[in-house]
Amino acid sequence: MLAPSSNCSLASQRLTPEGFAQLQAILQDFVATLPQGFYWDSRLLHAQQRAQVGDCAIAIAAGFQLLLLGRTSAEYNQAQSLSDPHHVSVQFGADSIHHYCQSVGLPVDYQPVLDQLSDLSLDPALVSQFSNLLITAIAADHMLPAPQYPAVSVCQPLEQALHWQEEQDRLISQVSAQIRLSLDLSEILTTTIREIRQLLNADRTIIYQFKPECLDDGLDQTWPLYIPCQSYITYEDRRNDALLSVLDPAVQPGLLITTEEWQRFQRGETVLIDTVSFYQERLPEQYAFYERVQVRSVCKIPILVQGRIWGLLVAHQCHQDHRWQPRERDILQHLAEHLSIAIYQAQLYSQLQDQTQTLENRVLERTQELIDALALAQAANAAKGEFLATMSHELRTPLTCVIGMSSTLLRWAFGPLTERQREYIKAIHDSGEHLLELINDILDLSQIEAGKAALQVRPFSLSRLATQTLNTLQEKARLGDIHLLLDLQLNNRIDVFRADPKRLRQILINLLSNAVKFTEPQGMVSLRVWREGDRAVFQVSDTGIGIPESEQSHLFQKFQQLDTSIRRQYGGTGLGLALTKQLVELHGGHIQVESSVGQGSTFTVWIPEQSVPALIEAEPSLSHLPPGHVLLLENDEEAATVVCEMLTAAGLKVIWLVDGSTALDQLDLLQPIVILMAWPAPDETCVLLLQYLREHQADPHPPLVLFLGETPVEPALTEQVAAVLPKPLDPQLLLTTLQSLCATSLKEGDR
Repeated sequence: MLAPSSNCSLASQRLTPEGFAQLQAILQDFVATLPQGFYWDSRLLHAQQRAQVGDCAIAIAAGFQLLLLGRTSAEYNQAQSLSDPHHVSVQFGADSIHHYCQSVGLPVDYQPVLDQLSDLSLDPALVSQFSNLLITAIAADHMLPAPQYPAVSVCQPLEQALHWQEEQDRLISQVSAQIRLSLDLSEILTTTIREIRQLLNADRTIIYQFKPECLDDGLDQTWPLYIPCQSYITYEDRRNDALLSVLDPAVQPGLLITTEEWQRFQRGETVLIDTVSFYQERLPEQYAFYERVQVRSVCKIPILVQGRIWGLLVAHQCHQDHRWQPRERDILQHLAEHLSIAIYQAQLYSQLQDQTQTLENRVLERTQELIDALALAQAANAAKGEFLATMSHELRTPLTCVIGMSSTLLRWAFGPLTERQREYIKAIHDSGEHLLELINDILDLSQIEAGKAALQVRPFSLSRLATQTLNTLQEKARLGDIHLLLDLQLNNRIDVFRADPKRLRQILINLLSNAVKFTEPQGMVSLRVWREGDRAVFQVSDTGIGIPESEQSHLFQKFQQLDTSIRRQYGGTGLGLALTKQLVELHGGHIQVESSVGQGSTFTVWIPEQSVPALIEAEPSLSHLPPGHVLLLENDEEAATVVCEMLTAAGLKVIWLVDGSTALDQLDLLQPIVILMAWPAPDETCVLLLQYLREHQADPHPPLVLFLGETPVEPALTEQVAAVLPKPLDPQLLLTTLQSLCATSLKEGDR
């Protein structure tokens, strides 16, 4: 089958035999300069053969195929002289060569040359270049008068071919630009069929877009293939409204496609029907449809996207039969390829839009899930805070009785105690203190995790802190037959450090307590302290049981211990090291551990110096408390009894009331020097009492107010508060605070 090409011809001219021979030589020289050039002319035949086929020349090259015709066989047999001028014509295109060779039986094997060429379309530049040579050759043939071969008759067909090529390039460029500028597939298809109809001068152009489900679900394989109009989308452009529109389902209820046509469409081949009478016997239904819509000739081009049939590009000629030229087929095929790119690009964009929308929906859903989870977490955290606050109050209140009463009995016994009684009371006191430490650890840990813990930064002595902390554990170490060692690598210049000494002491006590707990008798625990620039380094080493490397990653997790047997032997809750790590990180420091089983462990803590020191007032010295009345507002009988016993043993007169209204009524009569008020308040009248004191704070000697328990949230309620003492009450702290506040008050005047 002959490959497609673009064809045009020149009007017939008259040349002398010499002029024609000169033209053959020019053509041979021109083809010799082109790649893959092939040339043959009739001079290679003997005279008898040349008289049978006439004078001719064939030139084939990439972008250039030409048939040159001179004296015909009929002119050879005429009586006129062979030297007389004869007609000469030039035809471009491989089809022209093929048809001429078949019609006269020319013995030329040119087909292998054509097969080697991948593209048989004409190159306008080569056509124009040879046309100039042709005009020059005609002008040089002086035997003919000039008026018989005007240049315009020679150039006009060439100009028409060039014009067609320019229009084809313009249309392809326009469609390409439309593809680049727009992702609206409907707009691209509508523009394309309008431009194609105008270029081909067709009466109707159509694009049928098959719906995906039509092809995915499979087509009815009975032939001819019928595709109902519900299975495709139609784009149409008509020359005028007098032509019926195929958009109307009543006009075209579906497509009929023969087996041969569908197979050619799948291979990407074009179907050209010069006259629809072709279908009259082969497919009468199709012929009837074309008669109804006035179609005389039809061209069908498949549109393939990623190797699959996407749709069809169809052109109709309705007024007369039309012989479709290869150039028309070529431009339709080129445009189908560009449409394929545009369609694939639009599909990718649509998929991207769908994926983007899906991703946005997922992000919104995930964001809402996170918001809901955050709300649940905040609610859970608030519930945890409320629970801890409630449990703190509920646990500290009985502990106040346990620690307070046992401390009072140990300090101010109301009668002689036997040694065993004193041991029992001390055991009760120590157990209460231990329980208080656990409660404080849990509350501290929860406050740090909630971001509510704050450092009380002030300057202090590192050596003094280390010495006092180590002395606290001397008794425990002595009972375990463990030697404590303090190594201070400090001098006076670097001894002062700014941090929270209370929190640092808590860190060291936790580490030293663990070291003493897990060290066997006659072992050793050491505390080393030194400075590294603006950081203080604390190192606690022991000769204890050690920690397996596999367990070291769990050390600083809450409620984690090495194993069950160790928990049973040594006890503990597993909070100490978790709290220690949190306190270290609260200072912006870090902690690391090195340990070997059976050889001991070393914990090293780096604490950076804090930049904002807090001002701390000097602690008052203890002395005898001043005489006077202390008014206690407490609705819990056990807690009130403990406070009364402690203050009475210290020589103070305590008046215990359970509500604020009574205290407000008798305030002028009692004239208390101190009001101890439990908080949360026993009743709402306690708030009225605070408001009264705020309104009369200009009195000469207003009473001092101490809260026992928690600090009120409302700032207005704390204006008259001199101090807040947490529960359970530490007797020594209570007496020291009263001593300090009363001493300050007495300096301003005696009551």
